[in-house]
Amino acid sequence: MLYDSPAEMPYVDHPAFSPDGTRRPHWLIRPVRPVRDAYGLPGAAEDAAVREELELALRCDREFLPARVLREELAQRLDAIPNGFPATESGVELRLLAKMYEPDEAALAAVGATLRVYIEAFEPVREKHPHAILYPTANFDPAVYQKNRTPWRPEIQSGHYRKMAEAGAANMVLFDTGVVPVSVYNEKGMIPKKGFWWYGFWPGDQEIVLDVCKDLGTGASISVFEPGWMKNVVAMARAGILPRGSKVIMYFADYDWAGMAPPIPEALQLYLHMIEGLDLKWSVGMVGGDIMDTPLARMALERGGNFRVGLEDWWTGPSNLEQLKRAKELINKVGRPIVTGAEAIKYLDIPFPATRPKA
Repeated sequence: MLYDSPAEMPYVDHPAFSPDGTRRPHWLIRPVRPVRDAYGLPGAAEDAAVREELELALRCDREFLPARVLREELAQRLDAIPNGFPATESGVELRLLAKMYEPDEAALAAVGATLRVYIEAFEPVREKHPHAILYPTANFDPAVYQKNRTPWRPEIQSGHYRKMAEAGAANMVLFDTGVVPVSVYNEKGMIPKKGFWWYGFWPGDQEIVLDVCKDLGTGASISVFEPGWMKNVVAMARAGILPRGSKVIMYFADYDWAGMAPPIPEALQLYLHMIEGLDLKWSVGMVGGDIMDTPLARMALERGGNFRVGLEDWWTGPSNLEQLKRAKELINKVGRPIVTGAEAIKYLDIPFPATRPKA
């Protein structure tokens, strides 16, 4: 997503408090207020601590790449040509580029900025954890999608995957195959006109991912937001083209969210029925809440799957370490083993040479 400043980033109210202020399992309650306008922070928050934590999470999330960074990258590239495009103290050259280039054009010309941000973030993690499984998200901008009613071209949205794998920074890539609206319903029970965005991919994105996985040996993280997405996965599995080292994440959300099934056992059972007989590694996750406060985390462990935690999905929750600590407690109660990064690579069978453990 591209934003010029934190003030343009989306703000989501804390979903884990009921109207009377008591904390309850998220799957039993409703958000205090709907998601705000997707293009601006509200003036005041009822809970300053939650607001501060959310803003920090959004700034740290590398998918929120400032549009200004893209224009700066493009300006530097233009300055390298014979006629030059020198920087000024007033920044007028960046304003000119904003007038000259649509966001997707600037993104395509300056895709190196995306790579730089990701690689700078991934390198210290890779150095400390050589067997970590790391992958980037797609490049997308809700404002552009709403205006044009189409996603960016695949070479913009997914074109950075190959370069990241070639640099050794990513040993897995995102492999999403459908379209889903992302929003909290308004007071009329409808998707608000401005306070939503839709997340979608074209066949060209899938072709890029399949080529990167085949050529470089990366694994694939496959998202499932709706049953139609799972049908795509099943079709590719039956055709034998799913990349080696793939894992499927089934996302759920509470009833106040558009898109995604609710976090109830019947919904997970539907997905498990769809993939019956296929050799797929799978997990469950929850958008905007704690998967461990639903029946699905334990159910997944008992059925041979896994579950996903972290600030990306539950951005107003406790720290990643705190969520992992609780996850470990649940896993131990069920009696499932907890594996290391190297063991996870073997479990998923990710062939990426740079991180593949030695036999």
